[in-house]
Amino acid sequence: MIDNSYDNPCDATRLRRLLLRANLSQRAAADELGVNERLMRRWCAYESTPPKMVFLALERLIDLRSRIEVTEASSRSGKAADLIPNVE
Repeated sequence: MIDNSYDNPCDATRLRRLLLRANLSQRAAADELGVNERLMRRWCAYESTPPKMVFLALERLIDLRSRIEVTEASSRSGKAADLIPNVE
């Protein structure tokens, strides 16, 4: 008998948490990552193991979006110094 159970449910939980942080639906995440929507659903449902690159790509996307938000907020303040990180 073949055991098709999911090996590491932590991966699916981590993936779903990243999707929440990125404010992405499974469909939108699949589109962003260039993967089939069904595959994304399988990853989120503990049916298949996502590759490590999926986590890295989502973490990078979250990081880039947060940087864009900070830059946009700083540019609205009109102060160029707000764009430079405070280094002490």
